[in-house]
Amino acid sequence: MNAKIKQVNSDNNITNNSYKITTKFMLKIVLLFSCSILGVGFISGSEIYEFFVRFKMFLPLGCIIFFALIFILTKKIFIQNNNYQNMLKMQNFDKNISNNTFLNKFNIKRFLLFLNCFAVSAAMFSGLQVLAKKLFFDNYFIPIILCLTLVFVVLLIGIKGLDKLDYFVLIFLIFIIANFSINLCFGDSKIDLNYIFDLSDFSTLGLVGSIFFASNYVFMNIIQVQPILAEFNVKFSKKQINIISGIFAAALSFVLILFSLFLIANMRYSNYSMPFLEYFSHKGGALYFIYVIGLVLALISSLMGCLFGVKKEIKPFVKKNFWASALAIVLPFVFGFVDFKFFVTIVYPIVGVINFVIFLFL
Repeated sequence: MNAKIKQVNSDNNITNNSYKITTKFMLKIVLLFSCSILGVGFISGSEIYEFFVRFKMFLPLGCIIFFALIFILTKKIFIQNNNYQNMLKMQNFDKNISNNTFLNKFNIKRFLLFLNCFAVSAAMFSGLQVLAKKLFFDNYFIPIILCLTLVFVVLLIGIKGLDKLDYFVLIFLIFIIANFSINLCFGDSKIDLNYIFDLSDFSTLGLVGSIFFASNYVFMNIIQVQPILAEFNVKFSKKQINIISGIFAAALSFVLILFSLFLIANMRYSNYSMPFLEYFSHKGGALYFIYVIGLVLALISSLMGCLFGVKKEIKPFVKKNFWASALAIVLPFVFGFVDFKFFVTIVYPIVGVINFVIFLFL
């Protein structure tokens, strides 16, 4: 038992890094959280269709559930993080950690979080390969190597490297939001309101499906913020938690609604692995180029958030930072050869159920 206590203490030792919690720092946290999720479930458009848009008249309900759960679960993650740091400082920590029930739950949660991060990392690698094949056809090997190199460097540097990368993702996000907004208001993308408000589409199965998939989508995504928050090891006040959670939930909900409306206005692209990629490919020119660059950065940003979680579980077995980073990349990359659509339709819902178990029971 002493060995187990020593391992848990070693794996989760609080660092000496200190951060002053200013408004700028809180916005930085929101940015990191948002970018960790955008690549997983927003930028391609496929996930938005699968979990929200296809339920037609129940789309508004799904968006409401999305906002409420993002807000509630983000607060829960912050509170758990604060409680965990308090527990590490308690004098009776050894007594608590030696409790078999606590230790079993702790190990199960770590394993499930690892599976989550691993599965989403593989999905992001799959998305990068879809993009590389579309752009470079059979000569996509070199672009993939360049992406892997960038990921490896950021993973070596740590959370500060991800911080710098996310500023570029933010610029891309502003571009795509502006483009979609202008196109919906003044362009050729016209929203068919009958798609949403046609009451003849009402069915109990659709209602239940909308609630389940909207909730599942949140649970699938929200867990990505835990590895990022753990990297800072900072305690937040109740007011700060509410502010960050509120801004985070509002920002993501706005993006979800905008992207959903745009997808409804361009339903001919919904069957593609990456609908938005096909849309910009059809448009061509500078817009396509900017979107591709932004998509790569967004996928890598989401990938990095998960790889921090994978690396954290590998670290106790592979001490050197270089080899732990390399292994954390190679393992999910191998599974990234699976079709991206498979991850969206099969793996993501399973991940959502796993995360539901984590939040409810662990």
